[in-house]
Order: sequence, then C-alpha cells, then structure tokens
Amino acid sequence: RQTLAEMRHLVGILRVDGGPGRQPLPRLERVPALVEEMRAADLQVLINPVITESDGEWDYEEGCLSVRHQFHPLARPDHATVSGFDHVGAPIEVSGDGLLARCLQHEYDHLNGVLFIDHLDPKKRERLVKQFNTPAPL
Repeated sequence: RQTLAEMRHLVGILRVDGGPGRQPLPRLERVPALVEEMRAADLQVLINPVITESDGEWDYEEGCLSVRHQFHPLARPDHATVSGFDHVGAPIEVSGDGLLARCLQHEYDHLNGVLFIDHLDPKKRERLVKQFNTPAPL
C-alpha cells in the first residue's frame, strides 16, 4: 500500500507540474498487487530499463522537476529505444522520437543518478550549482 501511495504521489506531482515524461518509481516489492492499480491509472512501467538504441540529434530547452525553474538547451538523440520489463515481468520495448525520446533518456539518466544539468558545459553547471547554494536575500 505504501508503494502504491508513493506511485500515486509521484504521478500527481507530474500531472500538477505539467511536466512531460515519466517519473521514476521506487523499487516495487509486491509487483503482482500493483497490476490492477496500474491498469486503472493507465501507467506504463519499465523495470530495469536499458537504452538499446539512439540516433539523431535534437537541441531543446530541457528542464527537470529536480532542478526547478531551470531550462537550458541540451542536445540529445532524437530517437531512443528502451528495453526492460513491464509490471508483470514480461519483456517490453518502448521506442520514441522527439519529446518521447528525450523523456526516456532523461528518466533513464535519473535512474543512474544523473541530472540534465550534468550534461551542461562544466562552467555553466558550476554557475548553476553556485546559484542554488547561495542563500536568497531576506
């Protein structure tokens, strides 16, 4: 039940903030119990995803709920295919172009501890990190 609540919370954050993409979910301990809930919520889940294909290039202003109110141009492949397992353990493959490809790669990065700002020029990233570490004036 706690995992379901966390999943609903994450999906709610995504819907409220209007951000595109997929929110990474916590590790699921009781996968079979989630099947009906996920069908009802129309969620697509990729467990242990791996990017198996990517090509092209697309520059786009990317942002992230983890780094609020920041949007920066970032080049990513324009096409991506991700393989993994669905909520019942069956192999699944998702391919996309444009925004879907970007979202797949962005969320895959999160699972590996990478934020979109980690792809920025080091000097730009350093300025951004300093900005976040500077206390706001009272």
